Order: sequence, then C-alpha cells, then structure tokens
Amino acid sequence: MEDELQELVDSWQLGYDRLAELSMEQYVLVKDGADEETMWERIAQLAGEKDRLQDEMEQIQKRLIQELGLERVQRIFEERIHTPAESARLLTAETTRKIEMKMLSVGKDLGSTRTQRTVLQAYQGVSAEDHMSHYFDEKK
Repeated sequence: MEDELQELVDSWQLGYDRLAELSMEQYVLVKDGADEETMWERIAQLAGEKDRLQDEMEQIQKRLIQELGLERVQRIFEERIHTPAESARLLTAETTRKIEMKMLSVGKDLGSTRTQRTVLQAYQGVSAEDHMSHYFDEKK
C-alpha cells in the first residue's frame, strides 16, 4: 500500500511539473510571436492538455487526502508541488496578459470569423486554469 501511495505522490508531482512545462510552452509561443494561425491553434491544444492534466491532478489530490489525511497532503504539497504549481500559475498569468495585449493590437485586423473563434478559444483555454485550487479546505 505504501508503494502505491508513493507512486501516487510521484504522479502528482510529475503532473504539476508537466503543467509548468505546458505553461512555459504557451508563454514562449506568445512571447516569440510565431505564425499567428499556428500559434493560436497550438495554444488552444496546450490549454486542452492542461485542462485534462488538472482534472487528473485533482483526482489524485482527492485520493491522497482520503488515504493520508489533509495535513499530510498539505505538507507534501508544500514540499514537492508548490514550486511547479506556482510556476505554472505565474506563467499562465503572464501568457494571459500577453494574449490580451496581442488581442488589443491585432483585434482590428482579425478579418475572418474562424480566426476570431480560434483566438477566443485559445484565450479562454489559457485563463480556464484559474478554477484550479491550490489550497485545501477541510469540510466541516
């Protein structure tokens, strides 16, 4: 049982490491200003992958709380998860800021409905991470 829990904790950490990597990839895409059409599509793909990964991390966290208790999971989070989680959060916030600026500057030039929809979906996907809770509340 202990080995299974250790694997679960390792998966939890690897998931957050991957979230930070995906956030960095989104940031680099926006920062470097790659081909617009390709950039928006890739950002949307990455946002979808981040959403899926966040759902997995939430399920792992729930299971860990059931198995180890809230206090122990909070300690593990602080020791192993906080840094990549915070990195992903900061990169996502900066990416969102850059996308907002880019949308303001190119908004007038967006001619096709398809491009506008792609941009909107990419933008919404990046900011969708905000629903992810990095804090623990005990149920009363």
